[in-house]
Amino acid sequence: MLPRLTHLYLKDFYSRSQARWPTAGRQWITQSGTLQILEIDIGFFSSHFEELLRASPLLAQLSVLEGVFSASCLEGIASGALIPRVRKLSCMVDTLNCLHAHLDMLERRKADSSHAVHIAEVTFRTVVGVQESELSRSARYREMVTLGWKISII
Repeated sequence: MLPRLTHLYLKDFYSRSQARWPTAGRQWITQSGTLQILEIDIGFFSSHFEELLRASPLLAQLSVLEGVFSASCLEGIASGALIPRVRKLSCMVDTLNCLHAHLDMLERRKADSSHAVHIAEVTFRTVVGVQESELSRSARYREMVTLGWKISII
């Protein structure tokens, strides 16, 4: 396999409706143990995704351009059980409730996790049909930015 893999970019070169985790991609990540940067531009199943995050304890930067995190994934990130070293996160949000669930995760991780680092830079990407301005009007989001959180919505 790729025992010293540190940066992986997975991209779907086919139709979005056919996008699924390539088996080889999962093996590269789970067997590497050294991955620090992961960029995903492919559809995924949440069970596979959580497996990848568990297998990537050194991950410092995560960018997910397809799909939204499940509640159990957000819980794992908040507690530091998943990706405890991530400092930079880019992910999708599809509703105001989804945005607030992600903000909850960030606050909980910063307040509760002694073994997980603070996620210092966050970019939330909106899905098609959701206006960035709609989410950026969230009073909670604006308050966190005012308090110094480095969070953007694009």
